[in-house]
Amino acid sequence: MSSDTPAPRSIPVAPPLEQYLIALRDAITHRPPYCQGTIPLPADAFTLFYGKDASARRINLAHASPDELQHLAETCDPATFGMGQKDVYDETYRKAGKLDASDFALKFSTEALGLLDAVHAELLVEGGKKATDAIRAELYKLNVYGPQSFFKAHVDTPRSELMFGSLVLVFPTPHEGGALVLRERTEEKTQEWTFDSAAHLAEARSPSLAYVAFYSDVEHEVMPVQFGHRVTITYNLYHIQDAPTAPPPAAHPVAPHEAPFRDALERLLRDPVFLPEGGNLLFPLRHQYPLSTSPKTDSEGRSALRGVAARLKASDALVLHTARALALDAAPRIVYEDRSKYCGVQHVMCDRVVRLEDVKPWVERPLHEHLMREARGVVLNPDGQLEGWLEGEVGKVAKVHWVGAGAGEGDAEWRVGAARTTYLAYGNDADVEHTYWKVSLLVRVGPAGRRETAT
Repeated sequence: MSSDTPAPRSIPVAPPLEQYLIALRDAITHRPPYCQGTIPLPADAFTLFYGKDASARRINLAHASPDELQHLAETCDPATFGMGQKDVYDETYRKAGKLDASDFALKFSTEALGLLDAVHAELLVEGGKKATDAIRAELYKLNVYGPQSFFKAHVDTPRSELMFGSLVLVFPTPHEGGALVLRERTEEKTQEWTFDSAAHLAEARSPSLAYVAFYSDVEHEVMPVQFGHRVTITYNLYHIQDAPTAPPPAAHPVAPHEAPFRDALERLLRDPVFLPEGGNLLFPLRHQYPLSTSPKTDSEGRSALRGVAARLKASDALVLHTARALALDAAPRIVYEDRSKYCGVQHVMCDRVVRLEDVKPWVERPLHEHLMREARGVVLNPDGQLEGWLEGEVGKVAKVHWVGAGAGEGDAEWRVGAARTTYLAYGNDADVEHTYWKVSLLVRVGPAGRRETAT
């Protein structure tokens, strides 16, 4: 070849789709699922009134004596916990005392302390949430953890579809130990955060409350108290449905982690090599969400799942808000997993909770077929023999690209299995009306040059 002959031009090779999905996944920044702090109060604000009969008493928890704390502990009932649909008493799993909200009274409120504003700013003002979105705190229980008391790993029982978190106040009673450990588990790793209320209160310059608020689906554990009495008040946190419309705020806070994900998604949408014909992205959401275990009608079930979109937490809300801001159709879905020796592993996407306990589809026909025929389910990425059998089933088959751990189908922990519809095993109480569900976000992307799909 002469020196005048131009070198052959190399043809650029598009990176595999998997690399695009991994880059998009890695652009999602996850904040810790809790917030914490201390609040100094006047001395008389720590007065607690308690009792279950005419001989009610009062105690100032800022300077209570050991005898006074012991009387409070002895007034409490043994604390139970929820296992399945029953309240269970077992001191090998939970050792503590409790008073119901009807048996005690406080001199302060969460609203007066500004706690709800702090919780809202830390846990909810992200991914399109507004400062005007209203929340409320419902007084739940008082607990006393004496020496060697503890509560092993559990999640808080959902009281309704509007419940999103728990708020725990810890009084400045002398104690050591009793730290609250929060955990998020995936197939790849376990993350832990520790809220050591005793240490926080010991550092306070004046009598203070320590507080921690966290998403109620996050696993947590109270470590053993080594000395003294750990006295806490717990509130359930709820979104307020149909709250009065407030004037728009003068400034709209921008989530600090929104820009990286939005930039990454915008880059992909501008790239003609990424899904050139368009396609479906499926984001397994990080958190679980309470839904009714028995919706009365299919329409009620669909409405409930749609309502989850307004109550998404942290990075989950950020993904939805960003997709919709870029004019992409995005909606929550539930993905069921069907494992069978006849058809392998199949996944069916539904737009509502399906009551599997009312039917035995695996006796008469495979679960995926029941969901497809009776619940308008969509089979995702069918393979092998099933793919040929479903050919031509318009609207009942879909190709999706998972954007999750490993950006592939190996991360199965967020899917809903055939036999059990929730991961919840231990809660702070039993409940038969609501449970946590694993939810995914379906995002439709149009072809290159016409990416918008929102209607």
